Amino acid sequence: MTNLGLDPDSVKQVDVGFDLSPFLKSDLDIWPGFIINEVLTARESGYDVNLIMPDDYGVHLYGITLFTTGILVRDNPDLVLRFLRAILKGWRWAVENPEEAGRFAVKYDPTLVENLQAESMKAAGPHRRGSDWLDAPRELGRDARHPHRARSTGRVMQRRRPVHDGVFECDLQI
Repeated sequence: MTNLGLDPDSVKQVDVGFDLSPFLKSDLDIWPGFIINEVLTARESGYDVNLIMPDDYGVHLYGITLFTTGILVRDNPDLVLRFLRAILKGWRWAVENPEEAGRFAVKYDPTLVENLQAESMKAAGPHRRGSDWLDAPRELGRDARHPHRARSTGRVMQRRRPVHDGVFECDLQI
């Protein structure tokens, strides 16, 4: 909103949690979500949703951001790098094998809906195709490939209220 010159106080902001029903019942006008999750859930429930993409308004964020302590990065950078590479290897496999990934997800969490899990991975592929989001990280502590996205994510995180002391306290090497 700030990027568009809008006053955030002109909008009633509500902590929404994960239950989409207030949005689907039209109790709320806007809902934050992921293309690979809430959008699919709403459409699966028969609702047509309009997407407001933050990138279109100068807000360039990472959908998934992993954090750790500076101590772990300093003392065990190889562990952190191996962890990141393993996460990306799993995502790459799931995007390339969406139906199997859906079955696998439900095997470990029976509350999930298999076809939505498969659709989620299908949506992740085209949405990210052409980008290098599945490339293994080349270095720790910064994203040299997309510095504007790293800076934007850092600014948003710094403006957030901490959930508890120290949650957003970090050295954002950008």
